[in-house]
Amino acid sequence: MDTLRDLGALALASRMKRLVGKLNSDVKAIYAAQQIAFEPLLMPITRLLKSQGKLPASKIAACLGVSQPAVTQMCNALKKHGLITVERPPEDHRMREIALNGKGAEIVDTLEPTWREIEKAVRQMMEEAGVDLLAALGAFEEQHERKTLKDRVLQQLAQHQEEHVRIIRYAEPLKDHFKRLNCEWIEKDFVVEPSDERVLSDPQRYVLDEGGQIYFAQSGQQIVGTYALMRVHEYVYEIAKMAVTSPHQRRGIGTALLDHAIDRSRDLDAHRLILYSNTRLAPAINLYFRKGFRVIPKDDHHNERANIKMELRLKT
Repeated sequence: MDTLRDLGALALASRMKRLVGKLNSDVKAIYAAQQIAFEPLLMPITRLLKSQGKLPASKIAACLGVSQPAVTQMCNALKKHGLITVERPPEDHRMREIALNGKGAEIVDTLEPTWREIEKAVRQMMEEAGVDLLAALGAFEEQHERKTLKDRVLQQLAQHQEEHVRIIRYAEPLKDHFKRLNCEWIEKDFVVEPSDERVLSDPQRYVLDEGGQIYFAQSGQQIVGTYALMRVHEYVYEIAKMAVTSPHQRRGIGTALLDHAIDRSRDLDAHRLILYSNTRLAPAINLYFRKGFRVIPKDDHHNERANIKMELRLKT
């Protein structure tokens, strides 16, 4: 039984790491058989320094496609073996310039025949396997550069979440969710104010009876988001008490709720849609801008935390 093979693409990184471990172990054994003290992972940087001469650490990082800390780690290993010199140019003491010393250049020359045989053997293995692994790896790297694994997965999760989220209207059994979801985000960065407590504890009186509406986002059997559409007057509504529970954020639910609020406002023949927020809530503010909201002068508001007022004109 080979669990990593059975897991397929899901375990690609783990399987590649396992293969790298086996190949490095083989190369270490090759070096040991020739009584050469050298680490396989140091081959790329030593070949680079041999061909390019003295290089700053930043240039090495760029050429190898690795981080500066990774270059520092490799340089420390090379210094331990006495294979490099590290200098700081007088014109810029922050820069480090790395070069092979005589011993480093000698060990590279000694290893070149071995590296050629290693390369030949790897190509033989690829031919026997019937796959140009280097070409496939290059194509895979290009696709990752175009769109990373992280971006692909997060986008798919957001799409999946949107597909399975229903937006439902307020009902009395959902009352506690309205307060729970809002208290969660308010208490994270602010405090629940008396005006919050009134609305959240009695949404029937302060929202619904005043001509407003409340909606919830439902994922499976969970209530994961909410918002209130509060009537200011006949042609103006306010989006208030919008919240998405923390485990379900960054999955498109806030966008879906905002889109729903805009659509419902149009259904209600609203001319303007307003909201109050706080500039500390950068993701929310950015979302409002993307949907066409613009900052307008702020008047008095019942919440002290509100330091910005925004408006979306639905009709001119």
